[in-house]
Amino acid sequence: MLGNAPRSKRLCYSTGLLTCIVVALVYSLATLGGSAYDSPSSQNLAASARNLFALDQGNVHPSLNSVHLDDQRSKLQQSPRQGRLHNSRVGIERHSRDTKTQGKSDRVAVLVAGSFHRYFLQSSAEKLVAPLRKQGYSVDYFMSLTTDVAKPYRAELGYTQHATWDPVFSNGTGTDIPNDARITATVHNLLVTQAGAKLRHFRLIQQIDVEEDSRIRKLHHRASKQHPKEDVDLRFPTLDMSSGARHAANAVANKNIIRLFMSMERLWRALLDAEESDGEPYDFVLFLRDDTKWLADFNLDRLRAQGKADVYLLSCDARVPSLSPDEINDHGLVVHRKVAETFGLYLTRLLESDIEACRDRMHKPSWEKVLPGFARDAIGERGCNSEMLLKWQIDVAKLHVLKVGQSLIPFQRSMHLSLNGKVVDCFHKYCKSFQDDLDDSGFQRCSAIKI
Repeated sequence: MLGNAPRSKRLCYSTGLLTCIVVALVYSLATLGGSAYDSPSSQNLAASARNLFALDQGNVHPSLNSVHLDDQRSKLQQSPRQGRLHNSRVGIERHSRDTKTQGKSDRVAVLVAGSFHRYFLQSSAEKLVAPLRKQGYSVDYFMSLTTDVAKPYRAELGYTQHATWDPVFSNGTGTDIPNDARITATVHNLLVTQAGAKLRHFRLIQQIDVEEDSRIRKLHHRASKQHPKEDVDLRFPTLDMSSGARHAANAVANKNIIRLFMSMERLWRALLDAEESDGEPYDFVLFLRDDTKWLADFNLDRLRAQGKADVYLLSCDARVPSLSPDEINDHGLVVHRKVAETFGLYLTRLLESDIEACRDRMHKPSWEKVLPGFARDAIGERGCNSEMLLKWQIDVAKLHVLKVGQSLIPFQRSMHLSLNGKVVDCFHKYCKSFQDDLDDSGFQRCSAIKI
């Protein structure tokens, strides 16, 4: 039955009249509780939905836009400059649309990758999609979520053990994850029916096996040969072998980074397919993490009015501790389509780059300039963190970045915590700016909550 389909099966979803009808019917059953799936009629409906979503075989219905997950493996090997991946396939350079023309609204693509347990659906629908639609933009949503609970980077923090999913999917305090039918129907109801987005690509998967990608397999094989006593994910893409470094946590962080950008690359392929199908490119692409909680309505017109840029991102210049000169905030990006491939194929860029080049350009402390090599010998080897890697890749691509205050891209990276029978939202990655700051809206930092 659809509600009890194994999590290892793929759920592929794209909008269409038939899809909407089936989802609505399945949602009606799902909201009645698990017993609704026991009747023969409901079993037939679930079977029809299963065929449409291709849960059993993982094959996409011919009428849908989504690309089957396994088909991406070979596509990931293609160079960004080869064939169908090049921007020219839909004439990106010829479609600079800084102003609306011929009565058409500008097209925005939203890409979200991560975990179901961390995803903020309600705020995304109400404060991102709905405001964009009111401003006259068309919004296409591309999303990939995993349903397994991945080990967090900071597992030692007590509050991470209480993380739960967005209560809009259920009461949020139960131990049983909502079934695929309920998740799908709820996403469709909020994003499409209520907020007005087009759900161009939606995939639920139990977990991402990073070794599905032959490039990662080769990377792991090489790491196991060079450092047989280490975790194969310890040194890529970030590196911290300094004294006191938390090696186990760093390996977890690297694996999560690889999973994130593997998912994002697959969403990027789906975006390219959508552009090819539509015959026109998007104007802007938003690259967002799963834990993005929007605190106020996003106004893209106001953001664009700050000045032209390839990339808009949060300055976080009032953050404590402050960002180093080598770092740039990586919480979320608003990107002009003509340069979006830099981030759509971000994992490819990292794999094809010499990571050492990022470390070599890092600002050195004054004492290391006097005693070159002393730092590495004294405290151990240390490379670029994720924020340094992003700044490095942006600089290599020679992109014009506009750093803005938080009220212009009004979100905080947050978590849902299940505490004493209630769901509490809190900030687990805190950003603050000196200009155009954003009110916390009464929410606390997760670390301040007494567990």
